[in-house]
Amino acid sequence: MTAIFLTGAPGVGKTTLIQRFLRDSGLSADGFQTYWEKDEKGAETGLWLAPFGADPATGPRRLLARICEDPTQVMPNITDIFDLYGAGLLDRSGERDLIVMDELGKFESAAPDFQQAVLRRLDGPVPVLGVVRDMQTDFLDTVRAQVKVIRVDQTNRDTVLAQLLQQTWTPGR
Repeated sequence: MTAIFLTGAPGVGKTTLIQRFLRDSGLSADGFQTYWEKDEKGAETGLWLAPFGADPATGPRRLLARICEDPTQVMPNITDIFDLYGAGLLDRSGERDLIVMDELGKFESAAPDFQQAVLRRLDGPVPVLGVVRDMQTDFLDTVRAQVKVIRVDQTNRDTVLAQLLQQTWTPGR
């Protein structure tokens, strides 16, 4: 089974690279995505977890974190969201050509059910394309030990896209 994860600095284009790969390859994907919602000025206001490919404005999603100035605002329990919602997204994925995991980072470090769902998918028959944050945690180190990791920067994005397109992605349903 193929499992490739991209890593690199924030904003370098890892998610865009996955979107370009899917467009150019014609492969379909499910899985999950995290993304920052921005206000009209472009400032990040909330971090969301959603099914991969869901419309950010209207699709299903769960709030992971909100940037606000109100100290009394209660934040969601990130561990519960990853363990319940995120693990469920992964458990229901695998019906398409590949599974996207965008991205694995520090918030998952206290979410054992989500971690197990990730590892089950990495051990499964469906290829995985993901993003792993460039940081050290036991969980992220475990993931990196099981996958091919490609570092992305502004100078090699097109080369990495060509590498991904040349890779054999054998869907295993």
